[in-house]
Amino acid sequence: NPARIVIEITDSGCNTATYLSDYTYAINKPPTFNVIWESGCNTPPVGAGCPSNSEWIVCGYLNFTVNAHAYFYNEVPNSTFPNDDITQIAYKIDDGSWVLYPVFPPYDGAYQNYSQFISFDTNFLSDGFHTLYLRVTDDLGLQTLKDTSGIDSWTFNVFNLGSNPQLTSPPSGDVYRTSSIPVIAHLNNEVSTYPTQQVDFYLDSDPYNPLPNGTLIGSSTVKLPNNNFSISWDATSTPLGSHTITCWAYYYGCCSAYSRSDTISINLIEPSTPPPEIAVGNSYSEALIFSEDKQTISWPGEATATGYKLFRGTLNDLPNLQNDNIDSCTRYFGTNTSVDLSSDDPSATAGNLYWYLVVGYNAVGDGPAGNSRIVNSQGICSGGAGNSNPWAGVHSLLPKSMYWSASCAYNGKIYVFGGNENDGEVNTTYIYDIATDTWTQGANMPTGRYICTAVEVGGKIYVMGGRQLTASTNPVNVNECYDPATDTWTTKAAMPNAIRGHSAVGANGKIYVMGGNTGAYTDVVNIYDPSSNAWSSGPKLPAKVAYGGAVYSSSKNAIYYVGGVKSSATSSSNFVGKIFKLDLSTNSWDSGTEMTYKTAYFGIAANGDGSKIYIVGGMYWNSSANDEYSFPGIQV
Repeated sequence: NPARIVIEITDSGCNTATYLSDYTYAINKPPTFNVIWESGCNTPPVGAGCPSNSEWIVCGYLNFTVNAHAYFYNEVPNSTFPNDDITQIAYKIDDGSWVLYPVFPPYDGAYQNYSQFISFDTNFLSDGFHTLYLRVTDDLGLQTLKDTSGIDSWTFNVFNLGSNPQLTSPPSGDVYRTSSIPVIAHLNNEVSTYPTQQVDFYLDSDPYNPLPNGTLIGSSTVKLPNNNFSISWDATSTPLGSHTITCWAYYYGCCSAYSRSDTISINLIEPSTPPPEIAVGNSYSEALIFSEDKQTISWPGEATATGYKLFRGTLNDLPNLQNDNIDSCTRYFGTNTSVDLSSDDPSATAGNLYWYLVVGYNAVGDGPAGNSRIVNSQGICSGGAGNSNPWAGVHSLLPKSMYWSASCAYNGKIYVFGGNENDGEVNTTYIYDIATDTWTQGANMPTGRYICTAVEVGGKIYVMGGRQLTASTNPVNVNECYDPATDTWTTKAAMPNAIRGHSAVGANGKIYVMGGNTGAYTDVVNIYDPSSNAWSSGPKLPAKVAYGGAVYSSSKNAIYYVGGVKSSATSSSNFVGKIFKLDLSTNSWDSGTEMTYKTAYFGIAANGDGSKIYIVGGMYWNSSANDEYSFPGIQV
């Protein structure tokens, strides 16, 4: 491309001289580029990141930026535009097609330097080695395939599928439906720099969906020495019949990878006979070791058992543990194969130890030595000789089937207000006479609602707060007073907050309303004085909580708030699990005492002077099922 250089010189007197050179020639040069790799696991080993060995392993998205530069002095004959722009950046993988990133400049030199961010998903590549190529083009059509350091290709090893898990248990075919079915995955072809960290097991997954799906029946983060991950599956609530089990193995780190196992098919069936005896030890000395006082006791699982019962007795009772002996009771009843016995104190028994006998049970019945007696949180048997069931049977039924009613005991009768019937609030008042085992109906509440509270003070019952479904989905701040003597209702001063799921208790002529859900779970305490029909504020609870319970202890002059949940979330940490004491003499709360079982949504009552609190039923977090379950026991 011939060209001449023109030099024009002007002095201070505006005299100009022009010099014209001989013909010279411009040399057009191709563009240049370099690559900036995004920091992280996919950075080449020569840079920061991982892995640290010489093999470049890539998973997920590979991200990088190409910085391109066009030669400033390039020229095109008869062109009126500068010829120093980048017009295209491209990449390809292996022998595939070029993926183009065109640049559309008004050819004015604005794109002499140009940067292009590139990101591609390696999940579309097979696992193994692949090569990346780059190409930069300028407006003369000149191209570059090497970066400034002379590299023209980059080879990497794609690792997206993770290890190859194989289900080895249970075997395909008939499987007994029990509370502890072992499910085991063995790992094959693991990459040492990407060890599997978790295996999730699913029931009835879609075989055509590569992503984890189905019903999660358990997860394991513990790799056993034989390269296995395992869970114990409680299948007691799973329908009988045909099912499939599949697992996914995961690596979580600076990269992530997962892989799916083959599917096994099983047929859940019920055992046809009770479980056999579960023997621990073949001699007196072995039995002694098993039975001595300890923190935790464990026993082998039985394939046909749905669950287990652990009976406790003294040395003298050992031959009669399966009978109705007064010191024989079920110390544990559940699906685990171990139990914490730290609360048992055998120091006063013969030999300073308790004896324990484990029995399995299933839908057919108990195994050898079974009975059905329970123990409370202090290790005391309920019932005894001739009284294996202290509950007195079914009494006269409530006239209406409903739930979340408010109830209050007064003067030999139990008053039940409102509730939820068929997803709608009711305003009924039902009165149960304990002496005659009969129900009558009182005057209806002015406001139908449920999840409200009922407290008796001075011979009158105050029903506060609650929720409505048909009129409103929000809580209400209604405060209505029922007079049992006249069977009439009176509306009182409204609550400071519309609320549901709260607790209320009478103490020293006043009503304390604590916690609850106002749209958010609260720690507020409001105090109602029936004598002045006025509200005031009390000391806040130590936690924001709802659906617990409260009682007043006259012997302690204190209010106890028990249990509950922190929010509507479903998790183990959502259960408060404490009993908080409000000392009315100092008007202050303590930091709380741990409950034996963290429960909520229970029934609660105290004895005459409030020296004992009874927490009946409710919901608790079942860690083996990883879900909320009904709690069948009584805590004292």
